[in-house]
Amino acid sequence: MEHSRLSLEQWRSALQFMTQPGGVTAVQLQRSLGISYKSAWYMLKRARLAISMVDMEQRLCGFITAGLDFYGGGGGRSYYRKPREHSIVALQGVVASQDSSSSPASETDIVKLKIVNPALMVNRRMPAVLQPFFFRQHLEPHDLVLHPAPLAVGMASDTTACQSMQRFIYYAKQWIDVTFHGIGAKYLQLYWDEYCFRENCQRQGRSPLRALASACSQRCL
Repeated sequence: MEHSRLSLEQWRSALQFMTQPGGVTAVQLQRSLGISYKSAWYMLKRARLAISMVDMEQRLCGFITAGLDFYGGGGGRSYYRKPREHSIVALQGVVASQDSSSSPASETDIVKLKIVNPALMVNRRMPAVLQPFFFRQHLEPHDLVLHPAPLAVGMASDTTACQSMQRFIYYAKQWIDVTFHGIGAKYLQLYWDEYCFRENCQRQGRSPLRALASACSQRCL
């Protein structure tokens, strides 16, 4: 929010629109605030960057549930991954609570949606030997040692949890397709993080507006 010509009231309104169920598009924000499309897009991008920064700081621990799916590429299933298709992994685990009112030992359950580097994929699967290269970005180091291949463990040991992950991915893809009519590869991860942010706030009983305002102010956005 620093070095911005937009007023604090406009920023507050933008964050309110963004944290409402389903989020908001730049066109909708432009009309609601009476600002240019460029300004509306800028505000939403900065807020999404703050959300992604918070997400990167939260590494999962404990038992990790993970599910693999794909986005883009025109739909349909095949043995080979399509050129414009993105491999995505849904993760569920716990992180140390960020709530100052909670005890230091408390933990909260969160979910993540992360795009996989194509170099880690063999057709439409991520081999167990390559999984540590992906999960080391999202798990605490000691948990990565205990669970080096969460995809294989999750699918083999807890079918119900994996089905839950698949449903979560499905609703996230529906949100992007219906609300934004698809997102390009450059900014796709920001939108996955935004979807997970609202989902995690709901799971934790937190105010999305307060959590987003805190994320933006702490990171000087």
